[in-house]
Amino acid sequence: MFGKTCGKVEFSGMARYRQTTGFDGIVERDRQTINDNISSSLPPPFNFPAASQAPGRVHDGRQEYDLNLRVTYKDFYVEGLYINKNKGPFIGPQFALNDESDVETNYVFVDAGYRKTFEERFTVKPRVYYDQFDDNIYIESLPEGGTLDRNGDGFPDTRYPDGLIGNGKVIEKIVGTEIPFDYKLFDGNIITLGLEYRLINQTNVHFLSNFHPVTLEPLDSIQNFSDSYPFLEEATRRIWLVYLQDTWDITDTLHLTLGGKA
Repeated sequence: MFGKTCGKVEFSGMARYRQTTGFDGIVERDRQTINDNISSSLPPPFNFPAASQAPGRVHDGRQEYDLNLRVTYKDFYVEGLYINKNKGPFIGPQFALNDESDVETNYVFVDAGYRKTFEERFTVKPRVYYDQFDDNIYIESLPEGGTLDRNGDGFPDTRYPDGLIGNGKVIEKIVGTEIPFDYKLFDGNIITLGLEYRLINQTNVHFLSNFHPVTLEPLDSIQNFSDSYPFLEEATRRIWLVYLQDTWDITDTLHLTLGGKA
């Protein structure tokens, strides 16, 4: 963390890095273990070789970078925040240990505003802001050589030499503006009337996999199904808000907040 003043301009910010291996647990048997045991008693060509990574450790690791900077000049400010997160799948959606999954999120936030108080009672705090979330979800549901029962008869009938892999990507953008008006009724009591508008855009939806999304038929390589089988719909939402709130510090340890929005 740091802070510095240069004339009438104030700078403050922070940088943070965090890494953990998470829960250090052992999975003795997983879903692929069950399939391996069934396959071992089947005749060719369904007596697939064992593929389970159990017993093995769960993948609960997490890594995060945070960067923040705020610049203030008189009654104006600009603030930015960037966060990058990576985490493991723990076990995975098919309850089978794997070693290639990764869930990554990038977050960007920019906020600019103005604060002005008049006659020590009335304060206006208009602001504009921008949010963006980039999600990249790469999941290996089954390990290399993993098997699946596609026809529902209880016996694994399909093998995935490179594992069962799906990769979903999406970007969500939010542009908004807010104008709160604070009025100090008396010491410890402030009533706020606010207006807010948000434009939310869910876009850049992509889905790639090494299997057919409907039949689960294995493919020779990872293919793009973004147009034919998107895992999310692209969408735009517009939100208008009007809110009224009263906050009252009754005592040093007792606070009351009442409000509503429409």
